[in-house]
Amino acid sequence: MPSNPSWSWRKILQSRDWCKGWFINRIGNGNSTSLWFDYWLPGGLRLIDNYPLRTLTATGLNWNARGHPSGLFSIKTAWELLRDKRLVNNMHQLLWFKGHIPRQSFILWLAGLGRLRTMDRLRSAGILQNTALWQTVNARANINWPSSSWHNLLQWASATYSNKTDVTHIIARLLLSTAVYQLWYERNNRIFSIQFQTAPTIAETIFQLVRLHITFMEFKSIIPTSICDVWGIQQPHQNRVPTHIANR
Repeated sequence: MPSNPSWSWRKILQSRDWCKGWFINRIGNGNSTSLWFDYWLPGGLRLIDNYPLRTLTATGLNWNARGHPSGLFSIKTAWELLRDKRLVNNMHQLLWFKGHIPRQSFILWLAGLGRLRTMDRLRSAGILQNTALWQTVNARANINWPSSSWHNLLQWASATYSNKTDVTHIIARLLLSTAVYQLWYERNNRIFSIQFQTAPTIAETIFQLVRLHITFMEFKSIIPTSICDVWGIQQPHQNRVPTHIANR
């Protein structure tokens, strides 16, 4: 702009303050959109004009925060802008699925975060000596789990038993959550009620709880005969799948 603008330019510049409230921002692809410095508020005001710097900084949003490329606002796009981005934790595959038991999933979630001291206390009490209880449960259920650390076991199970409709996957997830829950329950009984159970008794309780639960579940796929035999559950004869077909 020249140092000595014409009368027309001066009038245009003078009108900026009163006419800026009449303009509507179109986000477009969001490349030139600014959350803080564009005129979003009524009366042609910006967020930076209405709120102190301390308040805006406390929101945690970047100064170069942009709108969504679609130009549309939704709760989802606002949440994606506000939330911290983290890697997806596949443990949700073990926790939330059709047929899960909420209280058991909650305890398994806490155990996965390392918020339960159940394992350490039971190990010191001898209940988890040489992982006999876990091996007994899995041998009875005919499900093989790798011998690894707790964290690695959860990661392996999340990747291995991720099918939402496969009967074997659902039972394996139920077995894990029930085992962790019963160990936590046993810990509480020992501390608060001075009641003790042996490892074989706890293993049998875990097996029977899972068996009772799957007996009343409705599966989308037919339960193979081999699984019915292991768990001692019944289904109509015409729906039973011979073992040699189920294992193909």
